[in-house]
Amino acid sequence: QKSAALEFKQNGMESLITCRHRNIVEKGFPLVDGGVDAVFLDLPNPWEVIDSASINLKSQGKICSFSPCIEQVQATCEALAKKKFKGIKTFEVLTRTYDLGHTHYLPPLDNLELLTTTYKERKEKRKREEGNSGSKQGKRLRTKTVGGVGTGTTTQAGKGVSLERPGHMLIATPQRFARGHTGYLTFATKIKLTT
Repeated sequence: QKSAALEFKQNGMESLITCRHRNIVEKGFPLVDGGVDAVFLDLPNPWEVIDSASINLKSQGKICSFSPCIEQVQATCEALAKKKFKGIKTFEVLTRTYDLGHTHYLPPLDNLELLTTTYKERKEKRKREEGNSGSKQGKRLRTKTVGGVGTGTTTQAGKGVSLERPGHMLIATPQRFARGHTGYLTFATKIKLTT
């Protein structure tokens, strides 16, 4: 509790958050005047505190529960359904590590203008072409070809882009094996029942 309070203070959140240490499985959540907007649970048996959490939740309040095992999720969903929570959804959370690396690429010729000009330049070019009614004035994209293949130098507005020098790109590749255990996040909304 003390370390959590210190972290909140260091991040300028001490006026928004109150830290308390309490066994909510045995004693339940303390009553909060006006209720709360959301409850997050990270407990071995979250289904045991759904009743207590529901008392404090405002209408349309959200509850989120994290559990590592699907059996915990099933018991929690059953408890939420009994308390008439709606929109109960569970998402699996997986640990996935990515390897970062560099690669080389040749720009695709059909999209070369997109790579060598800005949006503003292309917009101005279209305006000029519309104003010239199809005349050959204004900027044009010229590609030199060798043997029918566009591997020469492309110029536009005095800019040269050599297709013989590939560009560099950072790529992220997922590792084949995920090391770490799975987990599940369950969300639900408290609906005010009308009689």
